[in-house]
Amino acid sequence: MTGPGEGKIPLETEIFIGNKRYLVKVDGNVYLHIKGYSLARVTHLDIEGSIFNQIIPPKKHLYGILSVKDRLKIFFRRRIYIKELDVVVDRLILSCPKIVEVIGQLNREWVY
Repeated sequence: MTGPGEGKIPLETEIFIGNKRYLVKVDGNVYLHIKGYSLARVTHLDIEGSIFNQIIPPKKHLYGILSVKDRLKIFFRRRIYIKELDVVVDRLILSCPKIVEVIGQLNREWVY
């Protein structure tokens, strides 16, 4: 987690983690990190918050499936149990109209 910085545009976003049956709203920040700023090699989303280090440890990545309709949904290839929330996590959902507007309507896409 690096927080705000040059080339990182904060996005007003509600963040949820969980599974098909149960979602938990979690605290965090979402930034659009622009290529060429703060060491970004490509433009991407930074999703930052203490809980996310348990899902994807620093310096690691996790392949998943991206789906966009009214919200950005990232489905993980493996499940992670978060003890402090007592929930098994296999998805991350971002509710942010600006992200959906930019990405457009997708059914399935691989992301990492």
